Amino acid sequence: MLIRKLIFNIVCISIPTFSFAMHSDLHIQNNTGSYGTATLSTMLSSSPCSSHAGSEMGIIKPHEPLTIPQIAFDIFCGLLPCQAHVYATTDCSGPEVAVLSIQNGWGITGIQSQDSRYKFSGSGNNLTVDPASLNLFQRLMNIG
Repeated sequence: MLIRKLIFNIVCISIPTFSFAMHSDLHIQNNTGSYGTATLSTMLSSSPCSSHAGSEMGIIKPHEPLTIPQIAFDIFCGLLPCQAHVYATTDCSGPEVAVLSIQNGWGITGIQSQDSRYKFSGSGNNLTVDPASLNLFQRLMNIG
């Protein structure tokens, strides 16, 4: 009886969490000619490079979108605020191009660009990466 009650409680807690997570994925639009990867860190730990998740999930390709499931943030950040350290490579090498502040349930709460070649914009569950030299006409054409 105790085991059934425990399983019931776990299922009841998991269903709303899973439902919320499905609506909190991070959507990234990469409008640059560069690949991108990232690591996540909290004050307690850090994740391996996103490329370990494979080329389809962990590496954003040039001029393509990528959706990162909320579960990735749940696993590595939990309820703690965390940061995504972004690299313009396929293996998290080289200098960081940006640091994103992420709060579980709120998504992106801050962006610190570290490289003048890229313009990061967005908040919540959406992030856009543009070349810094993108002119006004190109920006207007990307909106439509």
